[in-house]
Amino acid sequence: MLTFFVVASLALIAGCSDDTSDPLSPKQRDVIGSWQLDIAEVDEDLLEVSYRFDRDGGALNQVSGEFLKQLRGMDELGEVDFGELENVDGGNVKWTGEWKEIGAGDSLEVVFETITVELFGRLPIIGKVTIPVYLADLADDAVTMRFGCAVTAGELTLSGRSPAEAISLDGISESETAALGGPAKAAVGLVLETLQARLPTTEPSFTLTKQ
Repeated sequence: MLTFFVVASLALIAGCSDDTSDPLSPKQRDVIGSWQLDIAEVDEDLLEVSYRFDRDGGALNQVSGEFLKQLRGMDELGEVDFGELENVDGGNVKWTGEWKEIGAGDSLEVVFETITVELFGRLPIIGKVTIPVYLADLADDAVTMRFGCAVTAGELTLSGRSPAEAISLDGISESETAALGGPAKAAVGLVLETLQARLPTTEPSFTLTKQ
């Protein structure tokens, strides 16, 4: 009877261990979180670039800043209802999709499936208000980015592309570009122009700091 109890207890413990074990590799666990690109001598209000990798596989690349308020005067944006928002202070360009570790753990693949363009400003009492002005589902034209990947001491280094190429998705195919639509093309164009001015390096790697 005692032997049966011991065996049953060990089986129960083993079963619980399997249920609670982490399916992610150590490298995947290190990548999870929010990461920000350090752009030397640039005010974050003017330009901020970040990546977020979620535990469930979701991915977000966001470029924000005052420079995107130029979109309001562009014909590509069309007619947008800004409500009571009189002054646009800036905007966001968000690429969302999924990420996964590939190869032997030293590579990262990110598939961007949607692009969202937002503008923001402030209202009295309410404060900052963000208005989505464009959303495109890339469907069959999802953008795949592959990087070499290294994580050390709170820093994530992605290699294989220069910062401007990777963050603005410069060099994507014609079909992918066509899927963006006018407002997104205009926003991505502003992003690329600004990044190339602020990040003149063509080195095929960039490092982000964990937030």
